[in-house]
Amino acid sequence: IGRRKPGEGALGQVYTALHGPTHIQYALKRLRPELLAEPERLARLRRQAPQWALLRHPNLVSLVDWEAQAPGPAFLVSECVEAERLSDVLARRERPSSLEEALELCRQVGAALLCLHSAGVLHGALHPGNIFVTTGAQGERCYRVSDFGLAWLLQGPPGSPPAGLSVITASYLSPEQARGETRHLDGRCDQFALAALCYELLAGRPAFRQPNDDLKTV
Repeated sequence: IGRRKPGEGALGQVYTALHGPTHIQYALKRLRPELLAEPERLARLRRQAPQWALLRHPNLVSLVDWEAQAPGPAFLVSECVEAERLSDVLARRERPSSLEEALELCRQVGAALLCLHSAGVLHGALHPGNIFVTTGAQGERCYRVSDFGLAWLLQGPPGSPPAGLSVITASYLSPEQARGETRHLDGRCDQFALAALCYELLAGRPAFRQPNDDLKTV
């Protein structure tokens, strides 16, 4: 096992892991212990992880294994996608995307969301940082969505926004999420995030972006 990316994100650290018998490389995310300190949260993860592992779609990064046993660490094992994230692509972009490019991203990411929502799974934290940009068999650009189903781990008390937010991810939150109204969230919050992303592609800037004031703006 080797460190894939330095530092620690909102959910935990990500490593590369090599499966000895098959020599297949996977991404192993070790979840931050405090996110699962409450027994109810650990039980929820153990209930939902098998459902996530059944999801297969060309525009999703599949979960292949998990471990969530107290008192040991919890981790999720997924496909290892060696590709750029959309956030990196957008960071060096010099002009807005074409209409065709924006529509193709919406089509592919929308298809991934439809797969999730049809199975009763909410992404809840869709943003460019968890969309990989890969190349298909014919050289076409493909988009693959990762980290689905985990947004509830970052939820704080009712009325408070999710923990671990950055200015970037806050730009894609629905108004209900920004207000901490998480009890009755559904697929529309993912649709809102996708619409905000499409706007950014076409306009060349985020739909909501005011320094240190993104949540209030949303």
